[in-house]
Amino acid sequence: MISSVENNMKMWGLLSILALFTATSGVIYRSMYDAVVSDSIMPGVLSQDLMTIALSLTLLWISMRMKRNDSTKQLIGVAILIYLFYGYGIYVIEQLYTIMYFAYMAIFALATYSLISVLMSIGKTPHRHVSIDSRILRVGAFFLLINAVMFYIIWSSQIIPLIQDGEKLEFLFSIYILDLCFIMPAFIICALRALKGSNTASFLVPSLLLSGFMILAPLSLGELLRPVIFDLSIDVGVWRYSWSSRYCSYSLVCSTWPRYAQICRFLK
Repeated sequence: MISSVENNMKMWGLLSILALFTATSGVIYRSMYDAVVSDSIMPGVLSQDLMTIALSLTLLWISMRMKRNDSTKQLIGVAILIYLFYGYGIYVIEQLYTIMYFAYMAIFALATYSLISVLMSIGKTPHRHVSIDSRILRVGAFFLLINAVMFYIIWSSQIIPLIQDGEKLEFLFSIYILDLCFIMPAFIICALRALKGSNTASFLVPSLLLSGFMILAPLSLGELLRPVIFDLSIDVGVWRYSWSSRYCSYSLVCSTWPRYAQICRFLK
């Protein structure tokens, strides 16, 4: 699927090592967040660092084992790149000026250019036209579209009052930027192109679904950590939403992945 595998493996390896070091430092030395992160947000930061450690190790393993026809490893790797782009985009935009801030910037930049490299190299080599089960394709594509529309409505309904009142948020405004400017447009473009028969877009649908699962996972874990480590109460609404969304994403990935993995073998 990805033509320039060697170059991407090097970038993914460097990115995974840097993210692993940064996230591990955050877990071991949590005090470095004290000056820049409020107590209510700290559970989410810790859970994201824990999730990043697991995914960085996975990406490092993929970067050492990935081959040109390893479609499953490539699609998982792309999902992790999206997760790192999103997660460290939050840290950079939110100005988490810890001792690791330059590392946050480096990870954000590497994830961004790694995704660009993937998009530039994906499907460059000629391949046979492959027929994909329209039901599987439509379910995945419509789920992406529904998520995009839902978040555009939710975030817009929160932004409009801020515009009317001339108010600025202190924290979490980065989610509006990343979701409305990058993630949701990617969902829409990929879904529409997949529905129109684009093989490249179709192969990215599982990666986008899986990245959604990865991005929401720290939210669920953070809620569980609130009473255990930080002596805070669980936000039941957030917990239920994150788990239900993760379940839908995970179910769609499990149902579509075997078919996509089989189809991707044609992309030699």
